[in-house]
Amino acid sequence: MKMRKLFAGLAAAATLLGGLAIGTTTANAAENDASFTVNAGADFTFEDNQLHAYYIGAYSNPQFGADDKATNVDVTAATDAVKTAAAASTDITDFGGYPDAVAYFAAGNGTAAQLKAFADALANKTGQLGTVVNPTLDTDKKVSTFSNVQQGWYLVTDASGSALLVGTKIWNKDADNGSGAFVDFANQELGTANAKPSSVPTPGKTANKDSVTVGDQVKYTLTGNIPNYTGYDTYDYNFVDTPSDKLAIDANSVTVKIDGQAVASSDDQSTGVKVTYPADNNTKLTIAINAAKFVIGADIEITYTATVKGDAEGDIVNRAVIEHDNNESGTPGSHTVKTTPVQFKKIGVDEDANGLAGVKFTITPKDDNKTPALPTGYTATVTSGADGTVKFAGLANGTYIITESSYADNFKGGYLKTPLSFEVTVNDGNVKFTKDLLGLVTPGTGDTVTTVLNVKNISQLPQTGAAGIALFTVIAALLAGAAATVYGKSRKASAALRA
Repeated sequence: MKMRKLFAGLAAAATLLGGLAIGTTTANAAENDASFTVNAGADFTFEDNQLHAYYIGAYSNPQFGADDKATNVDVTAATDAVKTAAAASTDITDFGGYPDAVAYFAAGNGTAAQLKAFADALANKTGQLGTVVNPTLDTDKKVSTFSNVQQGWYLVTDASGSALLVGTKIWNKDADNGSGAFVDFANQELGTANAKPSSVPTPGKTANKDSVTVGDQVKYTLTGNIPNYTGYDTYDYNFVDTPSDKLAIDANSVTVKIDGQAVASSDDQSTGVKVTYPADNNTKLTIAINAAKFVIGADIEITYTATVKGDAEGDIVNRAVIEHDNNESGTPGSHTVKTTPVQFKKIGVDEDANGLAGVKFTITPKDDNKTPALPTGYTATVTSGADGTVKFAGLANGTYIITESSYADNFKGGYLKTPLSFEVTVNDGNVKFTKDLLGLVTPGTGDTVTTVLNVKNISQLPQTGAAGIALFTVIAALLAGAAATVYGKSRKASAALRA
């Protein structure tokens, strides 16, 4: 049977206050006739087999006031097995003089977050907590009553693995004129807790890359735990991943490990796992798990790879949820990777001043041990379009070298000893161009586009900055060459006259 509602929260979790001076008493018949209730919220009801309780804390040495109300009671782990499980359910190792984790938390120690973590972790160790106690439901299925139980502190779980802690009322043999009765604290009602609806836990989601190049393969990892399925023969617990439309999930790339062991996918889910890949009419990746085939609390690790599509740009967001019985994680687990295209404009002179077509450029990663290699199949050489636009598809963070690998008709590069090249750096969506020595590259600022100039002869090179210095050096070299030629001819003429 499936459940429509889940609950979380720690109602009545810290109701047992006061110092825990260790003591024991022998339980009598009345102490074994305690009860407690868990109430559903206004917007949901309980179902059969939804709630289960485990006796984790024994009462001892109760003290009462003149009004017969309890003023203090000691609480310790109900059994050695509970003590061991409780110790393994918290990161706290110093209990400040309290004998065990149960006593520590029952006395109101720890933060609310630590208490919740303790209860949720303990709910994954129910196999160590002894006999399960099942409730009865009222006609409206709004109240679950646990009857004829030993007085004490109880862990109540539902099949989602969420948990709450509730203490029963305390037996006072002298109350009610000596007839005995179960009583509350003077300022705290015991024996009742209110369940709250909650979403299914959010799965963990990570990736092995934060920035990518088009064609890269990204490895994603989803994590979670097998929920508490007590009372169920089957329990659907599905990881549903919705990839970005900029990703293509690689066929047969999903691997599932539960409790560290690989579990194969089977169409009939006989292995406990069934993987459904995205298709034309379904863009989601679903890993359906029958939790009842595995150990409660066992780690779930799901990995798969996806390839970045050729038209991808900007943020690539991938989200995953866990689904159970038409409920899903309130907040998806997500991971974002980024890819950044590099674009500039090739221009010439005269009639090509606004755009020069037909020029090829090649991009390569800089050999700096930081920039990743381009994936196989990446288009590393592109040709400027009719308007001069040159665009390299999305790139990962790093520094790249762009080289002009061919010239347009009517343009020559003979005045350059080596082909024009310049650097460009990609960093989380930002692109920074570096000027070349001749000043042919003009980095864009604001809304302006970076341009790369082609000239037809050396006289058209820019005359400012580093380019001017470079041109001066070229002209000086030419003049020096001419001077050497004249000097050589002069020496020959002089020799001839002396002959």
